[in-house]
This record gives sequence, structure tokens and C-alpha cells, in this order.
Amino acid sequence: MTTMVRSAFVADAGARGGGRGTTSAATARGTRARGRGGDDRGTRARGVMEACATRVWGARRFVNVARVERRAIGGGARGGRVRLGSGERRARRVGVSASAEASGDGASSSSMGLDAGRELKGLMMFCAPLLASNLISPLLTMTDTAFVGRCTGEASAVALAALGVSTPLTDYSVSLFAFITAGLTSIVSRGVASGEDEDELNGKVYGALFIAAASSVAVGALLLTRAEALLDLLSVSGEVKTIAASYTRIRGLAMPAAFLTASAYATLVARKDTVGPLLCVVLAAVVNFVGDYLMVAVFKTGAAGAAWATTASLYTGLIAITLLLKKRGLLRFPPKQNFRGGAVSFLRAMIPTKAQVAPVMPFFGPITFLVAALLAIYTTQILAANALGVTVSAAHRIAATLFSFTVLCGDPLVQAGQAFMPEHIINPVKANARKMAMILFQFGLFTAAVCSSGFAAFCFLGASVFTTDAAVIAQLQSVVLPMSATVVANILSKSLYGVMVAARALNFLAGLTGLGLLGFAAAMLYLDRHVVGLAKYSYIWWITFAYYGLASLILFCRINGIVFKSILRDDAEDDDAKAASA
Repeated sequence: MTTMVRSAFVADAGARGGGRGTTSAATARGTRARGRGGDDRGTRARGVMEACATRVWGARRFVNVARVERRAIGGGARGGRVRLGSGERRARRVGVSASAEASGDGASSSSMGLDAGRELKGLMMFCAPLLASNLISPLLTMTDTAFVGRCTGEASAVALAALGVSTPLTDYSVSLFAFITAGLTSIVSRGVASGEDEDELNGKVYGALFIAAASSVAVGALLLTRAEALLDLLSVSGEVKTIAASYTRIRGLAMPAAFLTASAYATLVARKDTVGPLLCVVLAAVVNFVGDYLMVAVFKTGAAGAAWATTASLYTGLIAITLLLKKRGLLRFPPKQNFRGGAVSFLRAMIPTKAQVAPVMPFFGPITFLVAALLAIYTTQILAANALGVTVSAAHRIAATLFSFTVLCGDPLVQAGQAFMPEHIINPVKANARKMAMILFQFGLFTAAVCSSGFAAFCFLGASVFTTDAAVIAQLQSVVLPMSATVVANILSKSLYGVMVAARALNFLAGLTGLGLLGFAAAMLYLDRHVVGLAKYSYIWWITFAYYGLASLILFCRINGIVFKSILRDDAEDDDAKAASA
């Protein structure tokens, strides 16, 4: 620390005449002291000189800060706008930290390192557009369903059944590659927080986008050429299979747009830009609505027309977000370092290096496993509900739709954790990282309370929007309590999940998910053997609540160092650092 302070003081003294004289005199005295008293006295003299220099340096910074404060107050009184020079901005920024270092009190730096009110306001400004984007995205599929169901006449039941089996093939295919977007968000946010070289960071982004493009081509080719075989795995036949195959092939053409749009979206969100992506999503939704109206309602092309409308909307969104990246100055592909000073052709430069592809790959295993586990849980729910009869199956269709839509409100918390945490994790004041994590948790608790209350209210007051069958409504309302509790646990787990991804605790997440999946399977097996009747459906949701609730509890303990060693703060290391500084 003394070496760092001395270097900074000497550099500052070189920029100011008074500082230069003080430094020169002090250095001369130190040199004479070494000559007279030998190495030991010279060392003590240097220590005294550095301590004095540190105090003078901090005092001078505070003088500059006070000067700037008075100037700002004067400008405000006159109604003018004050513009700070670079030197004054640096003085204000450095003065406080310098005084904290000079006093040797790390607590002072920690206490003023995080403004909870400012961070909470930033979270709200970040999450609101992101929430709107997340809620609008499912409307693409819902719009297809609505137009096909209302505008295809007597064939609507068959067309809707076709959409019901083909939509998971197209949507889940994108979800299984969520590791790309999760990795991009983490890589970009950490790079920005650490001040990583923009060219290097741009190369990593390009590597992830290249993987997204290659994956989208592979998935699209699979959907185009093997649609019937995939539908056979789902036991689909007859006219439903014919319509579903056509819908799946057309949507397969849109896979590049879906993958690349999601990746570009993650890149912007990592830089805390959520308004621009929202506008792109809104534009895509408008194009989808207009396209569905023209293709399905006017030209009567059925499910195939709906697929073409969705495909057009996805490519519209891709074009819009690409233009946004260019406007932000983030569309610099291929990276200039790939050209090697002009020695490489453009086509060769388009192939990313191993160093550019590698950063996103550690996310592949853990994140893909997490997504697959969630898909397995929700599929098990569907199968268990279907086994209980038509009424429970219909009720679960409504319950699952409402649940999936409600817990989308927690998704911005995952992205917020990845966008806001890196700057506090990288910052040596580790206590701030834990404070920020708890701000995210408290924000998640508020979000969960609001969403679960709204969910319960809609189940009791608005269930008739989906059906007029009294038995189905009664069955839905009988599970409101466990479902509301599951909404709370799900959203809370997402507020902690983002922190864990930001801290790169991916293996811990994968291990926890594996244990949770085993516990869920064991509980469902016990339920199947020992519980009969309609009561089983309520227990299905209580088991799901236990899965998310235990995950939230364990993640909370892991982050705060309860039972586990904290991923954000090691008390033993902090104590050693304080002892060393003392």
C-alpha cells in the first residue's frame, strides 16, 4: 500500500510545482539520512517521508474537492450548470478513497462503497423494461394460438392441437441453448466491470455469436428435415401430424433469427441497456400481430400462415437489434485482431479463435443441465395431471399457463444479478458484493409477494376467462395455495440464481439441481404409490414448492456463508487482510 501511495504522490507532484518541491526536499533529506545513519535509519526516514506524503496527498485532494463543491454550490445558486474539468473530476473521485487509505481504515471505504437506495432505483429502472420484454415475447406464440383458434372455423380444434405439439419443439429447442445467452451476459458484464480491453471483449462476444449461429443452423436443419420423425416420438398422427409438420418446418427457418436475437439481446442487457431491446421486441410483436391477421384472418392460410407471420416477426426483431448494436458501436465483426494486421482474408477472419470461443463453453454443461431439469419437472407435472382425468388435466393446462406467465416476472432478477453483481465481486471491498446480493434478494421478495398475490386473485376472480366449466374452475382454485407458494419460491430462487451465475458458481448450481431433481423424483414416486384421488394434484404442487424452496434456502446460505463457505466473502481472508494492513 505504501508503495502504491508513494507512486501516486510522486506522479501527482510531477504535475504540480509545489508538490515537486516538497518531494525533492523530502527525497534529499531521506538521502542524507541514509548517508549519515546507514540503511536502517534510511528505511525509517523513507517510512516517515511516505507517511507525511500520504497525508499531504489526501489533504490536497480534499482541498480540491472542497473547491469544486463551492463552485458547484455557487453555480446552482445562480441557476447555471457546472461542468467539471477532468482534473477536478479526478480529485473528487480519488479524494475520498485516498483519505480512507491514509487512515488505514478499510471500514470507511466499505461503508461508502454502496448506496442501497441508488442501487435499488437502478434495479427498478433495469428490470421494468426487461419485464415488459419477457412478457411480450410469449405473446408471439399466444397470438398464433388466438388467431388459429378463432379464424380457422371447424378445423380450429385440429389446428390448435397441431400448434400444441409443434410449439414445444420450436420453443424448447431455443431454451436448450440458454447457456449461450447466460454466458454472454456474464462475460460482457464482468468485462465491462473490470475494464477489459474492448477489442478482447468484442472477440469473446463474437465467439459466442458464432456458436449461436452454428447451433441455430443445426437445429433449423433438424426441424426442416426430421419434423415427422420428431412428431412420431410424441405419438402424433393423422391430420394433426400433417399440420404440425408444416408449422414446425416453417418455424425451423426462423431458428437463426431466434438464436442470434437472443444472443444480441443478452449482450445489450449485460451493459444495462434494457430499453433498446424492449423496443425491438415490441416491433417484432407488432409485425407478428399484423402478419397473423393478414395470413390467418384474411388469406385463411391456417397454422402455416401463423408460422410464416412468426418467422417474419423474428427476422424483423433480428434486423432491429442488429441496427441497435451498430448504433451503440458494438457491431465490430469480425474482430479486428482476427485479421492479424491484414495478413488474413475476410473469410478466414470470420472463423473465431479458440480463445474467443472458449469463454462461453464452461456454461454449456451446468446451464443446459438446469434447463433440462426444469423441462423434466414440468413434463412430469403434465403426465401426472393427465393421469388424474380430464378435469384435472384441463385445470392443469390453465394452472401451468398462469404459473409460467407469472414466474416470468422473476426472470429479470436473473439477468439483474448477472449485470449488477460483477462490479461488486471484482471490487476488493467484498462486503459490498454481499450487500448487493441481499438488495437483489429483498427486491425478489417484494416481486414474489406482489406476483403471488396477483396470481391468487386472478385464479379466484378471472378463471372464467379460460373456461366456463365449474368443475375445472373448482379444481384450479383448490390448488391456489400451493401454487402461490411455488410462485414465491420460484422468484426468490431466481434472485439468488443470478448472483450465483455472476460469481461463476456453476458447478455448485448443477450439483444442487441434480440433488433437487433426485428429491423431486423420489417424492413423486412416493406420491404415486401412497396417495390416490384428486388430492394427489395438490401434493404435486407442494412437491414443486419444496424443490424451489429448498433451493432458495441453500443458495441463500451459500451466498451469506451460513453452513457453507460464502462465494462472496471469506471472513478468514478479510481478517488476514485487516491484520496485514494494521
